Amino acid sequence: MWTHEIVDGESLDEVGARADLIIATALATPGTTAVFAHGHFLRVVGARWIGLPPSGGKNLVLDAASICLLGHERENRAIRQWNETCHLRGVDHDM
Repeated sequence: MWTHEIVDGESLDEVGARADLIIATALATPGTTAVFAHGHFLRVVGARWIGLPPSGGKNLVLDAASICLLGHERENRAIRQWNETCHLRGVDHDM
């Protein structure tokens, strides 16, 4: 996704447009919004949240089942927490 076009799939710009729609919806919704999605899409959401192009998601590592918090620092959009996995400590991954 980051380096090659996906045959018969969305372009990175199309994924970015979907991310922008999610962000606009979240900003228009009162209160806190939770988003659950595939990791690569969430990386694009993170990049778009802070004003990077969709390709900026390649620099945001995201592990499975991690928690991220997007918010604001004053009037600027900011990544408040990214790729938090402490809730997974002690989980038996062989279950």
